[in-house]
Amino acid sequence: MRFIQFILSVYLVQFSGNPLVRANAVKSRWFLTTELIELKANNYFVDKTEFIHDFLVNQPKYSYLTAPPRMGKTSLLTLIGLFCNATWLEIDDSVNIIEDDRRSIEFFENTTISKNETFFKTHRNKYSVIFVDFAPLRKTTTLDSFRVNMCSVIENMVNYYGFLGICTGAKESLKEFFKKYTPGSPYCSKNFKQALQDGSVFVRMLKEALGKEVIILGDAFDSILHAYLLNDITGSEAMAYFVEFVDGLLANEENVSVDRILFVGTLNLGGILSNFIKGITHREFYHDETIGKYFGLTEQEVKNLLRDFSLEDHFRIIDDWYNGFGVLDSHLKVFNISSVVSYVQRLKSQPIIPSESFSALIGLKPLFTDHRIRLNCH
Repeated sequence: MRFIQFILSVYLVQFSGNPLVRANAVKSRWFLTTELIELKANNYFVDKTEFIHDFLVNQPKYSYLTAPPRMGKTSLLTLIGLFCNATWLEIDDSVNIIEDDRRSIEFFENTTISKNETFFKTHRNKYSVIFVDFAPLRKTTTLDSFRVNMCSVIENMVNYYGFLGICTGAKESLKEFFKKYTPGSPYCSKNFKQALQDGSVFVRMLKEALGKEVIILGDAFDSILHAYLLNDITGSEAMAYFVEFVDGLLANEENVSVDRILFVGTLNLGGILSNFIKGITHREFYHDETIGKYFGLTEQEVKNLLRDFSLEDHFRIIDDWYNGFGVLDSHLKVFNISSVVSYVQRLKSQPIIPSESFSALIGLKPLFTDHRIRLNCH
């Protein structure tokens, strides 16, 4: 499981005395979730919001970031989505913007990024964010199953903004586009080649309908590589179709540019993805301290988290057990987020005395000093 399992969120807000109206009825797991709110409220939230500024100001326009599993990649994408994505309401048969969404303001209150007031006001909730979850591709075993899984990816991407398709004030062309991707529709499977190109069509329509710059965030971008490695897929057709879809997002044929694209994953395998897909800059956790600090938990962040729960004396244990990642040519060492948070949560429900936890390991020491044990280094 990922550090945070993102779940369905449906926003109900009251506007100008009207009855409750639906805003962004989201089928994706990407947007503001009760679990993320609870993590922040219960002091498990580690402030990585500086990454949002880095993403919008310093990083290449189209990037692919790789880092080890369970290091908070999805969490970073979610933070960007929470900060950048505009909030929309259907009111009086038209789509309306909430310029100052109080939920967004409250969530980012007292975070690092909120202290940069000019940047905060300029960029918060000022974009249309497209979320693409490539995880279904990992289940691919054949070309036919790839088609099914790719259709799932496209349908979920489009249906995030499904409310535009039912807005009575929307253009007929927009309604027809969303109608093709309603749940259960056979359109994608019957028109697969066209569906691969519909990503670029979607970008154009979204920018036209909402009048906002578009940001694309993609999780589990390397899922197709996992499928090839683990499921014994033969042939290159699935990869070619995948590249065609992503190329369509990057190079919109209508010359409607995407403001920023960020994909995250674990694998790149010597540059396979970034070489196949031109225009994407690959940045790797292990080789870039400016990126590495945003993944996992740094030593100071672990100490701060423990301090919040009066567990400072447990740092030695965590340092021994969970400090497994480093960045080349750097003193930076990074801890696995899930492991550290799980450790703290277990302590809250079942306290452990540090010396006792070590005594259990000390009892195993004779096993490793026995002359009959040999290390095979070959």
